[in-house]
Amino acid sequence: MRGSGRFALSAIALVTEKGDLCDHTHPADREELVRRNYTESTIRSYLHTIEDFRRYAQKRLGHLGPDNIRRYQVYLGEERKLDFGTAGSCVAALRFFYVKTLKRPHAKEDLPYTNGAKRKRRLATILSEEEVTRVIDSSNNLFHY
Repeated sequence: MRGSGRFALSAIALVTEKGDLCDHTHPADREELVRRNYTESTIRSYLHTIEDFRRYAQKRLGHLGPDNIRRYQVYLGEERKLDFGTAGSCVAALRFFYVKTLKRPHAKEDLPYTNGAKRKRRLATILSEEEVTRVIDSSNNLFHY
């Protein structure tokens, strides 16, 4: 584990590197993720996001509502400057927590996924004719020629 902000999973809760128990997440969160056959890395990511959300809002998770969710999403994009995919993973974690664990199906409306249309797209690197010729000529194997 690197850095003081990282968390590791114990049997049913989060434990910091110092060994402090973070009992703010519900054991039911991990159980529900395991029951639905999520990968260990997804479980770790979701639990970390849920704990990060709780720390950001500084309230118990069950008492956080739509306004807290909206402010957290703005915080992720504007202050932490998270990539589209990372922000989407955070939304997925919070959706799971509210809809599956807390049984609040209406929470989906408060947790929209980030609009992918605004994502910056990179152009493919195109080799010049001379570069392609050099690549082909560098082959020592006739099979690759």
